[in-house]
Amino acid sequence: LLRQVGSEASIAPVAALLADKDISVRACIALQSLPGPKADEALREALPKVPAELQAGVIQTIGARRDAKAISLLAPLASNADAGIAAETLIAIGRIGGTEALGALNNAKVPDALRETRSHALLLCANTLSTEGKKAEAAATYASVFKEGGARGVKIAALRGLAANDKAQAADAFVAALKDDDARLRPSA
Repeated sequence: LLRQVGSEASIAPVAALLADKDISVRACIALQSLPGPKADEALREALPKVPAELQAGVIQTIGARRDAKAISLLAPLASNADAGIAAETLIAIGRIGGTEALGALNNAKVPDALRETRSHALLLCANTLSTEGKKAEAAATYASVFKEGGARGVKIAALRGLAANDKAQAADAFVAALKDDDARLRPSA
């Protein structure tokens, strides 16, 4: 209900609940839908203060709100030793999108186990870049994700994004897909 009737006056009391393990998830849901930069500010301030086991929810909420001011706060967490925190952070940064987010994703030191998560985050970021009209950056990101390899779905998404943003560069990627060892990838070309 707070999501529907809450206002800027609700932000501080709700943000205070982010550190409460019994209510944190509900506080994140409420803050995610409250409009205005004050909610973003409250989430950024809360992130380093909440217990580690609750950080993933706050990170996810920041990503859902697409708070670009949080990228510098999130970037170090993308290389966190806790794989859950690192994965949530990668996806949050990808959702936020934009040039700064792309830099943070490219600079993140991720283990092999999170390589595919990083690829998904890069695809999310490239989608935002494309929507913002930054076609060259988007195309370069899609091409990089395709060349890096990984799961078939990731490669297909990268091909589609590349085709939508740089047809000339996409032609080479489609030829590579036709020659790929994965016979189920070839029809996507």
